Amino acid sequence: MNKIWCVIVLCGFQLLYAGDNALSVPQASDSVHEIGEYLYRQADAFAQSPQGFVARHTHLFELPSAKQQAVSHCILQRAQALLVTKPARTLVSKSGVISAATYDRHGTIVFSDGKSNAVTPWNPPNNPLEVKEILPDEEDQKAEYIYAIACNPKQDQSALLGSLEHLYIQNELGRIVYKEKHKTLWFSDVMAYNPEGNNLAVVTPAGMYIYDVSSSDNITKKVAISFDTLCFNKSSLSAAYNSAGTVIAHPRDALVYFYTGQGGLIGKVDDGNAYKTSIAYKPGGKQIAFGSQSGAITILEQKDKQGSPEGDATDLTWTPGLTIEAHNGWIRALVFSPDGTELLSAGDDNTVKAWNVVTGSLLRTFKDHLQEVIAVKYNKEGTQFFSASFDGMIRVYDRTPYQQALRDMKNIRQTLCMLSQKKQALQ
Repeated sequence: MNKIWCVIVLCGFQLLYAGDNALSVPQASDSVHEIGEYLYRQADAFAQSPQGFVARHTHLFELPSAKQQAVSHCILQRAQALLVTKPARTLVSKSGVISAATYDRHGTIVFSDGKSNAVTPWNPPNNPLEVKEILPDEEDQKAEYIYAIACNPKQDQSALLGSLEHLYIQNELGRIVYKEKHKTLWFSDVMAYNPEGNNLAVVTPAGMYIYDVSSSDNITKKVAISFDTLCFNKSSLSAAYNSAGTVIAHPRDALVYFYTGQGGLIGKVDDGNAYKTSIAYKPGGKQIAFGSQSGAITILEQKDKQGSPEGDATDLTWTPGLTIEAHNGWIRALVFSPDGTELLSAGDDNTVKAWNVVTGSLLRTFKDHLQEVIAVKYNKEGTQFFSASFDGMIRVYDRTPYQQALRDMKNIRQTLCMLSQKKQALQ
């Protein structure tokens, strides 16, 4: 009896789905599909009155074991079909292109349309857009398009990469306080701020550079690391700090390199997959995920060597983790949820997918874009995330209803355990 209900409970976030009480109650002899559909759509009625629901549907709890399993499978398939959550809000770029997008420290989405020297903030559901153009101080800057954006997590400061190979850093007023010529590439994740917001790492085909950005009035380049050979593969340039800010990881061609926050090389990892295209550290944890041109995701677990301080950047090893065949084509962006339970991936197959980081199972698929998805980000509270695409659209998804449903699911589990214990006591 409890087995079939456990499956319903595992799909508990569908309690938000309005149950259709007008559905006719199926008989035990009806098809697996009819029984499964009915139970699935009545999950909310069960939540309101579990004991009453069981009493009214006793015959559905006395199915043969094989049919119970088939109904359970039907319910799971039904849930999977409805797990493709629709976006709560959508922004369409006037230019028809989105070239880069991220959250700033206030939870505002900041994006570039890829056809102007401007960045635009958007704070849904409020939708007045204020275009912040880079103030040109040279003639060539007027024609420079913004292709990458990073926002400081601790102060109102942003870093921008332009099509004429310039790095710009803006202060809280949107004024350029630092400018430098780089061999950059038009790709979203070639910059990363550390969690403290005092360092900025920039990766180019020729090397990696770390800047002291603790004060917008005095920005300095403190580390310059030259690569042995130029990285001509555009997809391989990205960077990520771990939660402690002690390690910088970036993929270069088929390898992933690890550096200390001061630029010292720690080591490198080769998982045997194709060229790496994206990378992400798990917040507060020791997992790292990277995606490849082949569409595969690899998740590794960091283990500190015995006797070394926890989080010591120079004393780490990696153990094999999950390998997920995730997308058809490049994986352009990865991000862990702030609570560390999910991993979002964005691919050239126009989809965003959510993954369980423990089992590697697919949680849901988002098919709301018409072209390659170039960015996916959670806000810092984990209550929403967005995806941005070359199709010129930013899709924003609310995560709060899902989290509320998880709390409802926990309550139902407790009720089910209570019912099971009472039944066993009566027997």
